[in-house]
Amino acid sequence: SLSNIALLYRTNAQSRSLEDVLRRRQIPYQVVGGLRFYERKEIKDLLAYMRIAVNPKDSVSLRRIVNLPARGIGKTSLEKLESYSKEKDISLYEAMCQATSSGIFRPGTANKLNQFVSLIETLKEVCIERPANEFLKEILNRSNYMLMLSKDPSPESKGRIENINELYAAIEQFVDREPENTLRDFLDTATLASDADQYDESRGLIHLMTLHTCKGLEFETVFIVGMENRILPHLNSMASPEEYEEERRLCYVGFTRAKKNLFLTNAKRRKVFGSISCNGPSDFLDSIPSNLITEIPSLASGSTKETLTSSKDTHYGQLTAPRSEKTSEPYTIGSKVVHPKFGSGVIIHRDDDGEGLKLVVFFKQAGKKTLAARYANLIEL
Repeated sequence: SLSNIALLYRTNAQSRSLEDVLRRRQIPYQVVGGLRFYERKEIKDLLAYMRIAVNPKDSVSLRRIVNLPARGIGKTSLEKLESYSKEKDISLYEAMCQATSSGIFRPGTANKLNQFVSLIETLKEVCIERPANEFLKEILNRSNYMLMLSKDPSPESKGRIENINELYAAIEQFVDREPENTLRDFLDTATLASDADQYDESRGLIHLMTLHTCKGLEFETVFIVGMENRILPHLNSMASPEEYEEERRLCYVGFTRAKKNLFLTNAKRRKVFGSISCNGPSDFLDSIPSNLITEIPSLASGSTKETLTSSKDTHYGQLTAPRSEKTSEPYTIGSKVVHPKFGSGVIIHRDDDGEGLKLVVFFKQAGKKTLAARYANLIEL
């Protein structure tokens, strides 16, 4: 039964690609302890912006984003607009366009509505000129939506930003699969994905959930995806030994959810907001006794035949992305290094200010250190 299978991940944003594939394969699933990707607030907000740019007469989407981020256009103003639009038999957006000439608003409110109309008119033009994924960036910047989230230091806000990055990846992949696909095509697909799926549930439902949600649950077979540095352990934990060890405990919780079979996967490379990231396999994989690991072929596309081996020297190392001419520079973010004094660590930041490359490295034992690359005597693994 599919109900005996769980797919676990570190961050909510990781569910999107899993959901897409399961939906295409008509495999029933359930997101436990959270919403499906296209049902999440920030995703629905940004899709509403896109729908308005494509069709300004979409009053449902307009109501959703007219005061998001806050623009001082409140409930009373909307009620006046709706009454005016019904009286004149025009759309809500057309009523906004007549905010000044209608005479029903004070100058201050009319000015706020005019600014919003100006934003939508600009987005309508950009929508035609830019690819769908680049258009998302324009929405985030011009609407100040990303600025609103970046000002909020809460973990929830950081999770929303991760989901937005994943939305960008979803649009990019949609266009890559079929270059003739338009923004309207993507919106149609997202609408279908948001609808309640009609599945034959006689086989059960695969459970999708974060590692935080899975505590106390057990399944016959468990898949943990994204076993990569900067994902598990999460990037936010790599500057604190305490948080790093908390990530290790969280990983252990995931491992022990499996009664019989445990599958651990990592990507050679992944795209994050249009940029390719090569994180390298998770350090936590090194803690697994080699006799417990079964070799499996890599599922990565490409001509290179790679396998997951259990020897320390090549263990998982073959799954890191080979350097291309564009990424041949040493000491990339996410690279594992060894220092003669501090031991093994991971590069979490680099800064080349013209006076020499400086690296911020998180060491397992010594914590975060800032080092000058030319003097550090680092060995890159």
